[in-house]
Amino acid sequence: MMLFNLSFKIFLRELRSGYLTSILVSLVLAISIVSGISLFTDRLEKALSAETEEFLGGNLKFESNQNTAKRKIQRQDFQDIDFMEMVLFASVIFSEEDMQLSSVKAVDNAYPLIGELELQNKSGKFLTKQSPELGTVWMDERLQNLLNLSYGDKIFLGDSEFIFAATILYEPDRASGNFAFAPKTIMNFKDVDSTNIIQPGSRVEYNYLFKGPEDEIENVRNYLETIKENGDDIEVLSEDSSSLGRTIDRSKNFFLLGGLIAVLLSACTVGIASQRFTRRHVSYVAILKTLGMKTTQIRTMYFLLFLFMTFLTLLFGLILGWTLQSQFINLMSSYFPTELPPPGYYPILITCLTVLICQFGFIYPHITKLITISPMRVLKDDVSFDYGFIPVFLMGLAAFYLLLYLCLLYTSPSPRDS
Repeated sequence: MMLFNLSFKIFLRELRSGYLTSILVSLVLAISIVSGISLFTDRLEKALSAETEEFLGGNLKFESNQNTAKRKIQRQDFQDIDFMEMVLFASVIFSEEDMQLSSVKAVDNAYPLIGELELQNKSGKFLTKQSPELGTVWMDERLQNLLNLSYGDKIFLGDSEFIFAATILYEPDRASGNFAFAPKTIMNFKDVDSTNIIQPGSRVEYNYLFKGPEDEIENVRNYLETIKENGDDIEVLSEDSSSLGRTIDRSKNFFLLGGLIAVLLSACTVGIASQRFTRRHVSYVAILKTLGMKTTQIRTMYFLLFLFMTFLTLLFGLILGWTLQSQFINLMSSYFPTELPPPGYYPILITCLTVLICQFGFIYPHITKLITISPMRVLKDDVSFDYGFIPVFLMGLAAFYLLLYLCLLYTSPSPRDS
């Protein structure tokens, strides 16, 4: 208890004198940067994971440029698997007044597998889990305005005539297809043949979506790998191989690289400030030794002192990091598809490890050398005090590699994704 009280008094004295300011500010800066970036990326990943299946349209998607895969898939007896087919192509749509290129998506009666569409017609806005009725189409608002259409108007697609029935306000499978460069039209799959648009050589994409238990989805995937041909693609959006997954990882790595540089600069400041702190306490430690305090007691006293510093910097750093990422999310809220969920434990763990590594690599070596000071320093000021450049350098270098490893660990698949 005596050592605890003494450490706390020294901590308060150093705090009031301002000699700990550089160390505290540097650690708070490092903590706020690491926690802010890791909290934001964790919340963003959780939000995207929650919308992954809806964004893709199912648990797994098989893309092909040929329509031969459907017969092979239907011959398989997959248990507890929901399956749907869609055809995507680009075509010019005519109204009585104008014409416009559109990305057409023809869906079967199982559409949508996941989520709901938000539509609007004469009666107002509504949600549905059904595909368009035969002879009708749905269009997004931009295409409706370009063609100057009202609900019930006729449009012409290929050799067929359709009724414009509703405006698409939201569609769950927003990631479907490579024809998203033009305004969207959704039609019934059974109406495709009557349009005579798909001919030999036409650029068409056939998408097959699957929904079911994870183990069954894995069986489906293994089978699709056996029938996959050149140009076909199997996509699970949560994988790093997907385009969105790669984009998320690149963004996260960019943020963390900038954060790592800032942390290393802060750590260097901590190291310099720690050396100044050590120089001030050389005589103080020598006096404590002449008064009979053991080396282990002095080590414990300074350990407690820096423990107080850890708690204080963690408290203010986490508060500042949370505030920064919250303000950034509020500023960019219009660009996020949904409200971001609360973060998990992983960013806090990463932040705590960052603080411990900074203290271990850039503070602890100086304190270790400090407690070896000879009591003769009280009587003779010229007693040398070797800071041990090589051990301090090696400890700092080890801390640098630990921080780098921590950054690589966080950018790799981890428990936070589960």
